[in-house]
Order: sequence, then structure tokens, then C-alpha cells
Amino acid sequence: MDYEDSDWDDDYDDYGDDDFGDDDEVDTISCPECGADVYEEADSCPVCGCYLHHGLYAGSRYPWYTFGGALAEWSPFWLFLAMAGVIGVIFVLMVL
Repeated sequence: MDYEDSDWDDDYDDYGDDDFGDDDEVDTISCPECGADVYEEADSCPVCGCYLHHGLYAGSRYPWYTFGGALAEWSPFWLFLAMAGVIGVIFVLMVL
């Protein structure tokens, strides 16, 4: 039987190398609470149940008022008190 396109199996080589063996690599991130490896697309950690936030606006590990974790030990009350003190000092210096 004579086919019109005798090199039909050579067309497959035009698509490049096989990517079938790349299934071994799995994208994981570490949980911010317990440090366990979690799938990148997971919504929560399977170990501790911590919800994971994805993207810039979805949330982050630290709230904005901790300045990226530098003030993670401080509660919002103490930060508010410190900011009120700075504003109070500036106001007093402007009045004098």
C-alpha cells in the first residue's frame, strides 16, 4: 500500500524534544506557619491548615503595619501609640 506522504513519521520530529519525562519536578512552596512543603496551587497547608495567599493583592505573610515583618512582634496598639507620639511631638514643635 503506497501512502501519499511516505515521511509521515518524520513530521513528529519537527515539534522538538519530548517533555514527557519532566513530571518529576513539582513546584512547591514552604508554609509560612509550619514550614512544610506545600503545592504551589494549594489554598491551604495540609499539615497545619494555614490558608495560603497568592499574588500581591491577595495578602501576604505580614500585615502592612509590620513593615515586611520588621515589627512583627509589635501589636497594632503599640504601633499606633508610637505614631501618635511622633505626631504629638511634631505638633508641639510647630506650636512653639
